Amino acid sequence: MDFQTIPEIGIDLDAHGADRWAPLAPYREIAQGMVHFALKDAGVGTETGNLISKLLKDASLACVEEDLRGLSEVLRIPHETLLAANLYYDSLKLLWACSAFAVDTPQGPLHARNLDWVAEDLKMSEASLTLRYRGTGFEFVSVGWPGMVGVLSASAPGRFSISLNAVCSEEPFSGGLPVVFLLRRVLEEAKDFEAAVAILETEKICSDCILLVTGTEAGQFVIVERSPSRAAVIRPTDGVLIATNHYQELEAPDEQLIKPDDERERTTIDRHCRLDERLAGERPATFKQCLSLLRDPNIFMDITVQQMVFQPATGDYCAEMIRGR
Repeated sequence: MDFQTIPEIGIDLDAHGADRWAPLAPYREIAQGMVHFALKDAGVGTETGNLISKLLKDASLACVEEDLRGLSEVLRIPHETLLAANLYYDSLKLLWACSAFAVDTPQGPLHARNLDWVAEDLKMSEASLTLRYRGTGFEFVSVGWPGMVGVLSASAPGRFSISLNAVCSEEPFSGGLPVVFLLRRVLEEAKDFEAAVAILETEKICSDCILLVTGTEAGQFVIVERSPSRAAVIRPTDGVLIATNHYQELEAPDEQLIKPDDERERTTIDRHCRLDERLAGERPATFKQCLSLLRDPNIFMDITVQQMVFQPATGDYCAEMIRGR
């Protein structure tokens, strides 16, 4: 097994329609494969995808409607199918895990994360792609796959970074904004760390999530725990924060239904404790040190497909895919 830098492609958000997404044309076949995989993995067929599109086609999707139509044209994927694939997290978050942490350094906080995804074909890691979005007055990088218009992990230079971890509560699916589209909107609209946290804490959303948000100054990082109707914000103690796949504040741990046969839920406490143990003994100050910590055998999982580290203060980042499994 080895690690390879995820390639980066630029997207001009001041362009319109298919012109905006023209740089992804060389990735058409990869994107078609990823969309097919996502829908198959979620048990979503074309008819179901059309139904999802009809149910969610309202004002809450206006922020990505132009992207979906333009990308549909470039990738030659039906609009409704592309939308259904982009709703993968909100419809099937049980297949996600992820471990993340933020830590202070003299150059500004570092935000590190493993993205873990249960999938039949782990070669999906090799389809990873980073998009550098630029628009009037803003810029950010988003680590994902061709065909995604939403965001799972991203950093806005000089502003903040965000990563999404899966979690479950007893609350039902809501009619709010899909989480991945909310993150995209925040990266475009929020002027700074405080503005991003305020939106993420209060916006109506579809489903549960854990969001690690990191700013540019010492101690400027929080975990925003969300369900469709509730929110809790966790602030750092001793210059570090850790997020895996369980609520730390929103619900008491004994109220969560941890399933022993679910690898994500079974290991969430262990991964959190191991990160806590490692960070108590060493404080990574470089990207390399963060990646090394994330590759600890008790943190790195068989389903880890991407690793990344962001430093919003400098705008630097690294993102790697896992190969050779």
